[in-house]
Amino acid sequence: MTDIGPVTDGECLRLHSSGGHLDTYQKAKFGGFHVWFNPVSLANILSLALVTEEYRVTMDSELENALVAHISAEHTISFVRHSPGLYYFDASSVNLSKLRRAFTFLTTVFDNKRLFGQRDLRKADDAVTLNRRANHMAKDKFIRVVKSNHTRNRPVTVGDVRRSHIIYGPPLPPIQGRTKYRDSPRFQEDDIIEIPKSVFENLKHVVLCADFHYVNGVAVFHSITRKINYRTVSFPLSRSKRSIINELHEIFKIYNARAFKVIEVHGDSEFEKVETDILPVRLRMCLTDGHVPEIERSV
Repeated sequence: MTDIGPVTDGECLRLHSSGGHLDTYQKAKFGGFHVWFNPVSLANILSLALVTEEYRVTMDSELENALVAHISAEHTISFVRHSPGLYYFDASSVNLSKLRRAFTFLTTVFDNKRLFGQRDLRKADDAVTLNRRANHMAKDKFIRVVKSNHTRNRPVTVGDVRRSHIIYGPPLPPIQGRTKYRDSPRFQEDDIIEIPKSVFENLKHVVLCADFHYVNGVAVFHSITRKINYRTVSFPLSRSKRSIINELHEIFKIYNARAFKVIEVHGDSEFEKVETDILPVRLRMCLTDGHVPEIERSV
């Protein structure tokens, strides 16, 4: 595990078991995965579907009853089957330095050369030398030239060209020559119009009117403010207490960002369940079967 630290967005993982529950407030990195971390827990659970998206996973039960994750060309992690039917990996006996190098995905020329024999390396070097003398042709063009036998008295094959790219990568001069200079994108300056102070003093205390309505069977949360007449529309998944609180808080943030302050929310009796949760903003409800006129006219 690396980069162990507390969560910053207030998340919490609660794990329930026969012995009670365990709360976790830390996250860490396990290779390329972000996982929950608790120093008193016994294991981390990885999703096989997520692992297969990042690495090649193989299994041959005739050789070993294990799931093998191929981290790199030289490193594998074996998840061995345990008696209840789960596959586990014991990290206590792992060389961490080798494992970290495997997760870096950094390949060097030295590592690439170890994949080939001396004769293959010598032929790959000949291909690099020939390409350099031919003014650094691109890979596809160089392969066509070699196939057409335009390079006389130079025993370089297509395999040598491809092998040279595997070891050394593409030559830099063609990349530099074909790369066009582009200005870095610049952010457009927003023309924010400042509200006159006398007008702002009259509008800074906001009265928000809100209600639900339906469009083609889809629930819509709609709001409008008195005096300013600024409207918002969102599509919550439900009309539950938590959904209403979240929608109102998002609207409050919009007004607070421009120094406005929501002091009252006007709504029907459906909003009674969030009255204490939105304090210090006051909630004013209309009578039973009544409606807030501003929001009804806005719809």
